[in-house]
Amino acid sequence: KIICVAESAKESHIKFGYAASKMVVIPNGLDFTEFEFDNFARLAIRAEHRLEDSVVIGCVGRYHEDKGQDVLVKAASLVLQRNPNVKFVLVGRGCDSSNFALVKLIKDFGLSGQFVCLGEREDIIRCLSSFDVFCMPSRSEGFPNCLLEAMSLDIPCVATDVGDVRYLASDSMTLAEPGHPVSLADSINEMLSMSSEERDRIGVGTGRKIRETFSIDKTRGNFNQLYVNLVGKKL
Repeated sequence: KIICVAESAKESHIKFGYAASKMVVIPNGLDFTEFEFDNFARLAIRAEHRLEDSVVIGCVGRYHEDKGQDVLVKAASLVLQRNPNVKFVLVGRGCDSSNFALVKLIKDFGLSGQFVCLGEREDIIRCLSSFDVFCMPSRSEGFPNCLLEAMSLDIPCVATDVGDVRYLASDSMTLAEPGHPVSLADSINEMLSMSSEERDRIGVGTGRKIRETFSIDKTRGNFNQLYVNLVGKKL
C-alpha cells in the first residue's frame, strides 16, 4: 500500500501513474493533550506588540511563494479600507525584518504600521492563541498542519481552497481562491463582519470536529487497521 496524508495528494499521484488500488489516505493526527489555548500568552503577546485594541489576523508559515504571504499583504490593503482596526501578524521562517522583499512589499502598500513580523518561533501555540482569526493564504498545500492546529484551538479561520482544506473546513468557512488577493480580502471581510461571539461559535464548532476527527489516537488506529488488513492478524 502507498499511504498519503491527503485526498488531494492521492488524486495527484494517481494522475502521475501510481496504482489507484494501492493508495490509502491516513490524515495526520495531533496529540491534543499538547494543544490548549493559552490566554495568558494571548494577553502577553498582544501587550508586547501593542495589539490590545486591534482585531488580530495571524498567519503561520515559512516565507515562500507557495505560502502566499504576498497575497495576504495585498489582501490586507483591501481589508483595512473597511476594517481599519485590524492588525496582521506573520510568524514563520523568513517572516521578519531581515527579509528585504517582504519588508519592501509591506512598505510599498503603506502597511508598515499594520503588520507585525515575528519570524521563526518555537512557541506556536502561544502565537496562535494571540490571534482573533487565523488566515492561511497559501497557493498550494497538501494537508495543512498549521490550519489544523489553529482550528483545534477553536480559532475561527480563513483559508484558500487548496489541498485538503475543503475537507478540513467542511461548511465552517468560506474558502478563498488561491493567489487572488480580492477573493482573500472578501473572505476575511466576511469573517470580520461577524460579531466576536459569532466568530467564537464558529471556532468552537470547528474545533470540536477537528479534535474528534484528527486525533493522534485515530491516526494510530488507522495505521493499525491497515496492518491488520495486510497481515491478517491483530497487532
